[in-house]
Amino acid sequence: MLAILLGANSFRIPEVQVPLDGRPGLLLFAGYLGGPLGAAIAGGLAASSLVVEGGPTVIVFAGICVMLAIAFSGAGLARLLPPTPWPQVHWRAVVGMIVCYIAIHYTVAVLLWYGGAPLVDINRVIRMSPIVIGVGALSVLIVWLTVMQADRAAQHTFDKQRLKINLDLAQTAANYGVFSGALGTDHREFDLKALQLLGLGHLTPGPHKLETVLHRVHPDDVPDLIAADQRLTVGEDVDPDIPFRIIIPETGEIRHLRVMWSIWKEPSPEQHRITALLIDETDRRKRENARLEALERIAQVARSFPGVIFQLVLHAEGGGRHFTFASDNVQEVWGFTPAELMEDSMAFYPNQDPDDVAAVRSAIAQCAATGERGYVRTRAVHTDGSVRWVDLHITPKSLENGETQITGVIVDVTREVDAMREAERQGQLAMQAQKMESIGRLTAGVAHDFNNLLAVIMGNLELLQSEPQMVTIEGANDKIIAGLEATQRGANLTRSMLSFARQARLAPEIVDINDIVRHAKIWMHRAMPSTIDVELSLLAGLWKARLDKTSLENAILNLLLNARDAMDATGRLTIETANVRIDQTYIDQRGEQLEPGRYVMLAVSDTGVGMDADTLAHVFEPFFTTKGAAKGSGIGLSMVEGFVKQSGGTVQVYTEVGAGTTFKLYFPATSAPSAVPSPEVEEDAVNTLARQHILLVEDEPAVRDVLTEVLRSAGYQVTTAETGDRAKELFESTPGIELLVTDIVMPGTLQGTHLARALRDQVPTLPVVFMSGYASEATVHGNGLKPEDIRLMKPVPRDELIRAVVSALHNASRNEDAEPPTA
Repeated sequence: MLAILLGANSFRIPEVQVPLDGRPGLLLFAGYLGGPLGAAIAGGLAASSLVVEGGPTVIVFAGICVMLAIAFSGAGLARLLPPTPWPQVHWRAVVGMIVCYIAIHYTVAVLLWYGGAPLVDINRVIRMSPIVIGVGALSVLIVWLTVMQADRAAQHTFDKQRLKINLDLAQTAANYGVFSGALGTDHREFDLKALQLLGLGHLTPGPHKLETVLHRVHPDDVPDLIAADQRLTVGEDVDPDIPFRIIIPETGEIRHLRVMWSIWKEPSPEQHRITALLIDETDRRKRENARLEALERIAQVARSFPGVIFQLVLHAEGGGRHFTFASDNVQEVWGFTPAELMEDSMAFYPNQDPDDVAAVRSAIAQCAATGERGYVRTRAVHTDGSVRWVDLHITPKSLENGETQITGVIVDVTREVDAMREAERQGQLAMQAQKMESIGRLTAGVAHDFNNLLAVIMGNLELLQSEPQMVTIEGANDKIIAGLEATQRGANLTRSMLSFARQARLAPEIVDINDIVRHAKIWMHRAMPSTIDVELSLLAGLWKARLDKTSLENAILNLLLNARDAMDATGRLTIETANVRIDQTYIDQRGEQLEPGRYVMLAVSDTGVGMDADTLAHVFEPFFTTKGAAKGSGIGLSMVEGFVKQSGGTVQVYTEVGAGTTFKLYFPATSAPSAVPSPEVEEDAVNTLARQHILLVEDEPAVRDVLTEVLRSAGYQVTTAETGDRAKELFESTPGIELLVTDIVMPGTLQGTHLARALRDQVPTLPVVFMSGYASEATVHGNGLKPEDIRLMKPVPRDELIRAVVSALHNASRNEDAEPPTA
């Protein structure tokens, strides 16, 4: 359209009929920027204007060709020098357009001249060409400048639109609004977003009174905002970032906003303006509060967790590390606060055992290298020296910078470890108890059979000794005495074995241990060399104990001999007594347990070589000895422990290599009065009772024969039986039996205690003398005993058997009714 208007107002040179106007520049740029389609439209419109103007046919036709040629030459030039970016036109393209225009101008002139156009004077064309070409080139330059200016104006408009779009997007994304205004006035100009944030979205954007906004502000925050505005008005510095709250009346919701402003200072203070942003922080506050609540919950879990939660970062270079988090419980485990650990991650290492540090570092390194979870159990040493057992569970995570983050949980398992150790200790004690029980049963069985053999030997030797006329070999009596002494030593050995097995025949009585120790000092010098100093430290007012006096003396002797050998006949031995009250269960080095209660303690201490841990573990085992061959049987201490435990007490051992050993014997204290000694049986009573009828029950033929001979030689009438069942038959069929002497363990249905009970169902006052290989036989096979019954331990010496029979018959004769007992 511009080309048509320019053509209608063009100046035409009469001599050559060539118009002078700006259409060449427009057509060239139409083709260059619009392509072939733009060239066709612009060229066609320009040609149409020539037709409308009229004129000689040749000139009109030539003009149409020029217009179309100029337009399409611009389109062709765009192929050679394309506008990049569109619609930017490089100066080389402008030069090309001018060149194209000149070429077209001269080409058309030549064609017209050769065609013999009557109106064309070639000479005039040549003379006027500089003017025509100059006007055309000027039009190209003017259009170029116009296009470039239009492009800049369009780009500026576009940039403004894009900036506005970006600003709107930023406002939407950041949820902020803008307001501005002159300081010192009561109006501010608010945009729509600012009004929406203030809960005034129903108002139109524009100036509004501050009073309208302040009605929405929380009453507690209004003074701060007014004071800040007043200070800004007078030119004082104010924090450019002030938080405040607004209240939405419709819902009562409280929203958190923040205002951030900047002051535009003009030459006159009255013209200073403020531009501010309103930022909605409600959602951020909610997220922050939720985060803080989550952290607090995690912190509460960490505080209640029986251990430590931590995070450790392993650096990619240099092998360094540092803590990024540690729960408060770390102070309970190591004695360092989380802040101290995060400041110095190596703070706790100097207190730890090097082996534990190496184990932890190895686990962390392996975890970081493999990317798999790790675990290690180790000790944690507190700054106060206390030690805990902890389980360390770690999980790795690779970070983008090449570092590795280790998240770990440390669980305090001290109780579990202690429980495992206690279970292990109890298991060892159970195994030891089972072993000792097995050895005890074996020992008791061997002692039982061995006692029967000794009973035969002792009985026959005593019979030979009581009948000198039966021994005709010279010196035979000395050999009999030697045999009896050997038999007695064998009996003592079996008693020691049974003491270890806790099946010895004890005669407990209420005793004062101080008296027994003082009496022992009389014979003590025979067992102890003069090079050993013996000291007594006996507590006055010592509690009484109920135990077997003879067994205690033997226990003291065994401890003295053991101390003598440990000191190699040089040193100091101390015997001490004390009253001990145990308030809670106590366990010694061997794991021996002492239950709460009142105890009488007897301690024997030496300054000998002491014992190592291995020796201490076996010290009470039978036949265990550290002495050389033929220097000890190894059964003395086992006999001591067996006697003490059979008496209801405990033996505690305290030893140190090179310093000495202390054996402490604890016996339960008693407040019962001492027993009154029983009167002796008178001599004439023995002669009178020697004519009584005795039922003897023994399953071993040799033992039965010896006992029968002993009793008959003492003047008693004896009926024998090999089993309890046979003895019951004989008792029922034989009148006048006044005493039962029976073994406890026998073949058949009726054992010794069962037999006594069965016969007493018929004769309640029947006296009984029991014989056994070891003490527990009386309880294993039923309780048929009475307090007045006498129990003898095999082998039974002749005199002891006779005294027991006489005592039983004497007690029965004193207690029997006027009517004598009958079968």
